[in-house]
Amino acid sequence: MLAERLIGELQTPQIVFGMLPSDGENLMTAYGLGWFIGCYRGHYLVYHGGNVKGFTAHVSFLPREKIGVIVLCNASLNPVPELVALQIYDRLLNLPPIAWDKKAANQLFKPAQNIATQIRKYKSVQRVPGTQPSHALADYTGVYSHPAYGELEVQQRDEGLCARFHGRESKLTHHHYDIFILENLQVELSLQGYGDIEVQFNSDLQGKISIAEVRFEPEAEPIRMLKREQGQFTSAEYLGRFAGVYSSENNDITIYVQSQTLFASVAGGGQVIELAPEKENLFCFKLQPMMKVEFQIDREGKAIAAILIHPGGQSIAKRKSD
Repeated sequence: MLAERLIGELQTPQIVFGMLPSDGENLMTAYGLGWFIGCYRGHYLVYHGGNVKGFTAHVSFLPREKIGVIVLCNASLNPVPELVALQIYDRLLNLPPIAWDKKAANQLFKPAQNIATQIRKYKSVQRVPGTQPSHALADYTGVYSHPAYGELEVQQRDEGLCARFHGRESKLTHHHYDIFILENLQVELSLQGYGDIEVQFNSDLQGKISIAEVRFEPEAEPIRMLKREQGQFTSAEYLGRFAGVYSSENNDITIYVQSQTLFASVAGGGQVIELAPEKENLFCFKLQPMMKVEFQIDREGKAIAAILIHPGGQSIAKRKSD
């Protein structure tokens, strides 16, 4: 346990900043031993932020009032955690509220948008001229999903494409080859200042557009979103032909339909796996998209075997007689 004297030393100004405060309510005056020292609306404030790829943190406390706030955010270089902390202090201290969202729009978000504009200009210089999408625009439309990020819906509108993501609609402009730019996505522009989002569409081995790789976090790898097939691959009649018991060398696998969704259950108390359609007769594990099940169909349209496809190879389970 740290001694009280040492804790006091950590929170004592060691280096004074030689600059004017940018905000009348939140004054940053000095740096202690690992902590910024300031004053928020007349209250002694100790705080520090932190950033790693994809995450922002803000830790602060008012030593005299013995209250503190920690705000975590899953976005890089994001000002929101600090703004949330200040609004919480306003409530805890029973102070008249301040419209921090409007103040931030002028002090933080606009500079971020200016940076985004410069990055957009840089990307335009990197664009390869004279290229065209490999498919007709209609082939790119559909719903692309990811278990953590949700759904990105691509629609054709007028002579171009647009995309809807979590209630926000943006223009999807061709950049080069099969790479498009998701323009003016407010979350990206206002909170991170990295510019527009790049979306790369990829085809499967049959040449169909089946994947959208979206660079939501500029400092991280693109998020791989799988295209969800149309309604004919989710109807009860279509899914019903796969239902049955399939036998492999290790155990039996039961395929069944529930609420227009296909599930796989391994005998002996194994986990139940939800299967998501990728294309005709091919499904992926919803929570592990790299794992897939492809059904073999006979001439009568009945499934006779299930092939489990995984990064290490594949195995087959033959359907038992009904």
